[in-house]
Amino acid sequence: MKMVCNSIFMLRQYNKTIPVKIYFINDDNKTTHPIVKDVEYGTFSKKAMLEIAEKLNVQIKEVLPFDNTGLRAELKNYFFCNRSHFTTEEDSVLHIDGDTFIYGDVEELFDKYKDFDAVVPESKFYIQAEFSCKKNFNRDASPFNAAVILFNNQLCRKWANEIIPYMSKTLDSEWFGNKHPIEEIATNWWVCDNAKNIGYFKDSECYPILLMSDLFIPQKSTIVHTYVKQWPALYKSLGTPLDNAIKIPAKPKMIGRKHPRS
Repeated sequence: MKMVCNSIFMLRQYNKTIPVKIYFINDDNKTTHPIVKDVEYGTFSKKAMLEIAEKLNVQIKEVLPFDNTGLRAELKNYFFCNRSHFTTEEDSVLHIDGDTFIYGDVEELFDKYKDFDAVVPESKFYIQAEFSCKKNFNRDASPFNAAVILFNNQLCRKWANEIIPYMSKTLDSEWFGNKHPIEEIATNWWVCDNAKNIGYFKDSECYPILLMSDLFIPQKSTIVHTYVKQWPALYKSLGTPLDNAIKIPAKPKMIGRKHPRS
C-alpha cells in the first residue's frame, strides 16, 4: 500500500487531472506477494491509503482475491492472477506497478505512442539472460519488463481476460524452469501474440532498475521501476517524500504486504 501511494503521490506532482485507478485486493491483510514479506516498508494502513487517494482524486476499486477454482496447483494463491481484475473499459491504459517512482507527466506518453497497440520498456535482464521472443514466441520483438505497459485499442481488457491461460502455458515452458516470473513471461508471450505493433519506451521515459548501484544514479526518466527489494533504498534516498507529506513515522518496524497497482 505504501509503495502504490508513493507512486501516485509522485505522479500527482506532475499531473493533477489524469484519471488514476488503484485496484486494491482485499485479502484480509495476508502477505500474498512472493517477496514483500522479507522487506521492511514501514507502517501504513488502508485508512491512510483511502485518505491519500481521496486527496489526490484517485479512484479505488476494491476487489476480492481472484477465484482460483479450477486453476492448476501452481497458480493457486498466486498473487499475480489478480491481474485478471484489470478489465477496464478505457481505450488506452497505462498499467504501472506499485514499486515505481514518477518524475514527470505520464500523460505525454499517451499522445506520443497513440499509434501503437502496446508500448513497453525493454528488459536488460532478459536480454542478458538471452531470452528470445523470436525463438520462443515467433515474434521479432525485444523482451520487456511487464511492470509498465501502455495499452491502446482496449488491449488492457483483452490482456486481463486472457493472462491466466497464458500463465498456465508458461508453466510448461523451459523459462519457468529457469525461475523467471510466470506472469512476466506470460505477458511477453501475450503481447507478442496480440499486439500488431509494439513500441518501446526510451530510457528517459521508463527506466527499469537492474542493479542496486543504479538506484543512486540521478534519475531523468518519467517512470522508474524498481524491484520490490530495491524500493526502500530508493525511497529513503529521496528523503521519504510520502512520509513527509502525510507526517507518518520515517523509521517504523512493521513488515509490509503486497503492492497494489496504480
